[in-house]
Amino acid sequence: EATKTVIERAVKVVRSMTEVPRVASIIYGNLFIVGQLKQPRTLAWYNLMADEVYLRPHARVDSEETHNLTHEFGHRYWFKVLTQKARSQWATYHMLRGFHPPSEVSLPKPGDAFPIPIAGKKTPPIVLRIEGDQVFFTDGFAVSRSKTLAILRRDATYPTPYATTSPEEHFAEAFAMWGLGTLKPDHRAAFEAIVIRGESYRPGQTSATRVASRW
Repeated sequence: EATKTVIERAVKVVRSMTEVPRVASIIYGNLFIVGQLKQPRTLAWYNLMADEVYLRPHARVDSEETHNLTHEFGHRYWFKVLTQKARSQWATYHMLRGFHPPSEVSLPKPGDAFPIPIAGKKTPPIVLRIEGDQVFFTDGFAVSRSKTLAILRRDATYPTPYATTSPEEHFAEAFAMWGLGTLKPDHRAAFEAIVIRGESYRPGQTSATRVASRW
């Protein structure tokens, strides 16, 4: 029942994105419920060759589950609807976005769960203290403070950490978050410029700049 609800919600999100050109055209075909996918942690997957969407059964219904499936519809939109010009503009934006990290990011405080996944640890370690260039955890493990800041700055540059991996994944994340209303203003401006209005976009670009560029 939860899986059915997730599907219904994701489809509703996509259908509600009426400003996005031809978005309703990506709702078609079968959606396959499977026991597992290639990667153990993958919850949904768009198979480009077969043009099919696969979904693992869900035991719960929340915004994250809806986001995951809407993200996969975003992959279909990227390949089946988005023009080559728009994909190229998005790829350029994705690259330039990496050159505009936020000036400040905050390190986790003592008692906080560490926000970056660490290989070999199934649950986030708890920060004990920060001393010099080391972030120490309650289990005795430690990581570099400077590297932690660099990763946090990189992740904060894009809508989600996963969006850093490629222009396509960045687009699918932005697609889902725009539909769910969770995309932050600067990222939303880029999505609307490139996808909805068919314009190029540069990180930090203001509305005044966009208007001026039309004349």
